[in-house]
Amino acid sequence: MKKIPCLAILLAALILGSCKKDNSTHPDVQTYPKTYTEDVRSLVVGNSKTTYDLTYDASNQLISMVSTPAPPATQFNYQYTSGTTFTLDLYLNGSLDTHLTAWLNSLSYVDSTLQVNSTNDTTIDKYFYDAKKELVQQITYDNSGGSMAPFSTTNYTYDNNGNPLTQIDDIGDTTIWTYYPNLYYTVNIGLPHMYTSKNLIKTQSVPNGGQPVTATHFYFFDGSSRLIEDSAVVTGGLATVVKTYTY
Repeated sequence: MKKIPCLAILLAALILGSCKKDNSTHPDVQTYPKTYTEDVRSLVVGNSKTTYDLTYDASNQLISMVSTPAPPATQFNYQYTSGTTFTLDLYLNGSLDTHLTAWLNSLSYVDSTLQVNSTNDTTIDKYFYDAKKELVQQITYDNSGGSMAPFSTTNYTYDNNGNPLTQIDDIGDTTIWTYYPNLYYTVNIGLPHMYTSKNLIKTQSVPNGGQPVTATHFYFFDGSSRLIEDSAVVTGGLATVVKTYTY
C-alpha cells in the first residue's frame, strides 16, 4: 500500500531557542502562510530542506502547495468540486503520482477518501466521529492483495479541550501527545476539512520497536502573534526538524 508522503516529520533533536508562551494567538484567529519550509537533519533518514509556496482560493481553502525552486519536485493541487467533495493530485518530478477524492460529512469533515497511485493500487479510508465532532476512528482498506480488505484500524482519545491524547493502532502501538495550554493551533495549511488539535503540541511520544521516542516542540511568533517557527527535538539527538512560515 502506498500512502501520500507525510509533509511534516514530527521527530526532532536540537533545541534552537525557548518557547515564547506570552505571544499566543486567539484560537478563533486563523493564519494562512505564503510559504512553508521544513528543514530536517536526521541520523536515520539524512538531511533535507524543502520550501513550499502556498496558494488559496477566495474562501481561504488551500489550492496548491508547490516545492521550490522550479521545476517543482513535489506539487499538491486541490480542487473543490462541490460542497461535499474535493480532490487532491500529488505530482512528483512533474508526473502524477497519486490522485485522491474526499467526501465530506454533515460536519464538513472528511467522511471517506479514495486514493489511487501511479501503480493503480487503491486505498480507501473511512473516518468516524463522536458526538463532540472528534475523530475517534480511522479504518484503512487497500487492494495490495488483489481484493479490497481492511488494512489497519486506528483509534483516538481526547482531552477536555478536544486535543488528541492517544492514537492506538491494531497491534497496540500508541502515540501520546501533550500540549501547551495557552498556545493555539492557528496555522491553516494541509489537508482541508480534517480534524486538528486545538492547542499546539508540546510533546509527542511515538513507538519505536518497544522503546518510545519523544519529540518536544518549541514555538516562535512574530509581532502579530503569528507562528513563524516550530522547532522540535528528539530525546537522544536522533533528528532535528525546524518548520518555518512566512506570511
